[in-house]
Amino acid sequence: MHHARDSKGVKDSRLDFLGLAIVCKKYNFDQAISMIDKLLKLLLQEQKDEDVSKEYCNEKLHQTDDKIKDSERNMARMTKRGKVTGNSLGTVKDEIADLESKIAELDEQVTEATKLRKEEYERFLKDVNDISAASKLLSMAENRLNKFYNPSLYRPPKQGQCPGEGHVHGAMLAQESGITEHQAAPPPPPAAVGAHHKKMNETHHVIELMKELKTGLDNELEQMHVEMEEAQAEYESFLEDAELKRLQHTKLLAQKQGAKADFEEGLMKNDREYKSAAEEAYAAMKLMGDLHTECDLLLSNYDMQKEARSDEIEALTQAEQVLLGNDLTFVQVMKGAHFVRGVRSFRSHGPGQ
Repeated sequence: MHHARDSKGVKDSRLDFLGLAIVCKKYNFDQAISMIDKLLKLLLQEQKDEDVSKEYCNEKLHQTDDKIKDSERNMARMTKRGKVTGNSLGTVKDEIADLESKIAELDEQVTEATKLRKEEYERFLKDVNDISAASKLLSMAENRLNKFYNPSLYRPPKQGQCPGEGHVHGAMLAQESGITEHQAAPPPPPAAVGAHHKKMNETHHVIELMKELKTGLDNELEQMHVEMEEAQAEYESFLEDAELKRLQHTKLLAQKQGAKADFEEGLMKNDREYKSAAEEAYAAMKLMGDLHTECDLLLSNYDMQKEARSDEIEALTQAEQVLLGNDLTFVQVMKGAHFVRGVRSFRSHGPGQ
């Protein structure tokens, strides 16, 4: 028993005490065998406990290591997902800003076009009034000339108009256009026949010139109406196009704002998950530290302890077999040089240690 124990460097005081008790005849063989059985059961239980502890340590270390790696992978995945979502959010924000700018630009264009259209229409009304007044003036001057030189073409004032009203109004219009009262109301034709025909020809040319001027004004007025209608149609077409574009931009803007809200919610959710994964990783690393504190010594000495315990069990089993056979050789061996060390161990540690 001593030989097997010492060959592995085992220093178990319980074996020394057992050997000393046998040598000193403190216990008989039956008692020694009983003690050996107890020691064997104790050693087997110790080995079983260490096996369970080793399995527990290895399993927990493996599980904790897997948990740390899972948390780190989750954190890496969330970091990547956060970058992708952040980039997408930045793109959507730029698109929203661009759409808002386009809508504001359209609104500004509509406001400016409406302002210009109003100014054009006001100018149109003023020009129409001016041209209408000039045309009316020419008609009145022509009618006054016809009164004296073409009585058949003369149109008397309408009923209800004062006799001098037409004359006064015609004088005012003639003054505005630069025609003198003498030109607006020429004197009666002279008595001489030659002079009369000459004056008639001159008056005819004046009347024809007035007709041409009036026709020109009427044509200009008609052209202004045509251009005004075209400008109005163009303005209305512009408003329709602007409204359609604004509707499209507004619809797309609503979609982009919805996407922006989704990305922002995704980022917040990703941040929460990342924080949770980081907390799990921290807890797992703390547990790993505790496990190393608890298990490193056991795992590093496990093989050596198991081998030493196996040798002790083998030695005790052999000793038990010797005792069962009443082999005095075992007792004689115990009286050898190792007896002194057994006594010293008994004195130092006492029985049962």
